[in-house]
Amino acid sequence: MADYYTQATVTPYLPKNKITGQEMNKLEEYGFTIYKNLGKADEGSIYLYTDEFMDEAAAEVLAGILKRLPEKEYPYIYIEAAITCTKPRSDGFGGFACFITRDKIDWVGTGSWIGKQIAKYERRIRMKVRRKEDETSRD
Repeated sequence: MADYYTQATVTPYLPKNKITGQEMNKLEEYGFTIYKNLGKADEGSIYLYTDEFMDEAAAEVLAGILKRLPEKEYPYIYIEAAITCTKPRSDGFGGFACFITRDKIDWVGTGSWIGKQIAKYERRIRMKVRRKEDETSRD
C-alpha cells in the first residue's frame, strides 16, 4: 500500500503580533505548524509549514491576515507545496501553488497545468493537420 504526503510552506514570514489567537487556532486546525524564530525570521515573526493538504479555507485565513498587514511590506502571500508518495505511482507526485493578494486567491496545480499544456499541444497539431489538408485539397 502506498502512502501519499503533502508538504507546503508559506512565504513570507509573518508578524506574530498581527495574527489573532483565533487565526492561530484555525491555522493549527488546518494542519499548520507554527515556527517562531526559525532561520531568518526575526523574533517577532513566524514561519508556517504544513504536511497536510491545504484547501480554500486555510487560504482564506491567510488572506484575512494579509489584509491587516502593511501593503508595502506584505503585498502578497504565497504557498508552495509538494505532493509525494512512498511508492512509484503515476498519481503520487506533483504539487501546487497558491498566490494570495488582498482581493484574490489563485491556485495552480501541476496536474492541471500539464493538462492545459497537452490541450495546447493537441490544438497546434490539429491546426497543422488542417493546414496540410487545406493545402492538399487546393492542389
